[in-house]
Amino acid sequence: MFQQAKLLLVGVIAALISASTAVSQTASTAGHVVINANDNIDKLVEAYTNENIRKKGCEGYRVQILSESGNDAKKKASDSKTAFLTQYPTYPAYLLFQTPNFKIRVGDFRTKLEAYRCMKEIHGGFPNAFVVKDDIQFPPLE
Repeated sequence: MFQQAKLLLVGVIAALISASTAVSQTASTAGHVVINANDNIDKLVEAYTNENIRKKGCEGYRVQILSESGNDAKKKASDSKTAFLTQYPTYPAYLLFQTPNFKIRVGDFRTKLEAYRCMKEIHGGFPNAFVVKDDIQFPPLE
């Protein structure tokens, strides 16, 4: 999923660079800019926009606090999520199943630095926590 978005972004950038863009401003058309660009740029931008709408999120980081497998892994993961939300109600927590593990990941961070700050904050209650790259929900803008 990350690779598709990266390839699409690289395609958009390449199209922008290779597009025949002419900007002209003359005394008779002062204040007007004319841009002649390749029609494929609009198609690439639309495809990129649609991909972002489809996945309802963006690339970012989360802090993984648990990964369990076995007979009672789902219960352990659920209990761990509840314990986390009790201690840190300001961070969202997500229960994931990636065969054969149940995982708890917390937060929706745009940068690795934000994720490390969270990891440092929760380290006392969850000493095995670590930062992972993940698709995140769009965090609210402040």
